[in-house]
Amino acid sequence: MAWPEFILLGHSMGAHVCYLYAACFKDRVRKLIVVESVGHVNRIQAGGDTAAMREFLDKRRKFDREWVESGLDHADGEMVGGASTVDPFKATTLYGSVEDAARARMNGATKVSLKAAMALCERGLETVDVGDSMQKYRFSTDKRLFMRHFFRWDHEGVESILRSIEADILIVMGSASLIWNAENPVLQQRIKVLKDRNGGDAAASGCKTRVEWIPSGTHHLHLEEDTVAAVADVVKEFVGINQ
Repeated sequence: MAWPEFILLGHSMGAHVCYLYAACFKDRVRKLIVVESVGHVNRIQAGGDTAAMREFLDKRRKFDREWVESGLDHADGEMVGGASTVDPFKATTLYGSVEDAARARMNGATKVSLKAAMALCERGLETVDVGDSMQKYRFSTDKRLFMRHFFRWDHEGVESILRSIEADILIVMGSASLIWNAENPVLQQRIKVLKDRNGGDAAASGCKTRVEWIPSGTHHLHLEEDTVAAVADVVKEFVGINQ
């Protein structure tokens, strides 16, 4: 982007990326808004790095072999009906309608209402031509996103990244989230690290950290009908937009 300065907003895994960007490009991120995130997923346990690296590389080789065997290459796969039907990195389950896909998404790892699932499907589905002028739908998520990468930080590494952010931060969490809860010690420690930035190396920037817990909010609180207005209100107040 050519913008010299901007407000950055992200949710969940996208928010993890926002933390990283804000730490690396301090001069460009004026304010940071993160929903349901207090930083990157760290190593589950110390050690075992070489085994994790081997597992990661073996999975990548498996995907690469499937790609070659499908007759495609990494540069230009055969795209049919807006999506490759044999892309090994894509989901294999096909749905007859957007609503069918949305109902399946309702019962995913982070459960959502049908209305929220429909919103996710609007940007998360692609069409697949199955012949006889018929199309079906599948989720466009790349399987590689779910691979457990071997290059992960430990707690100290994550905290170092958070501590170096100089922008004001708004953290929006859901009180009914299955991912985080207010008593989680990792969450408490990371919020403390972010709030303590005023007394650390970033003190000259006057950076502040604000945490808002939205009652009844789930992991997708920004999409759910019961909580979206509350999320919007705290975000607008944080960025200075009149209600």
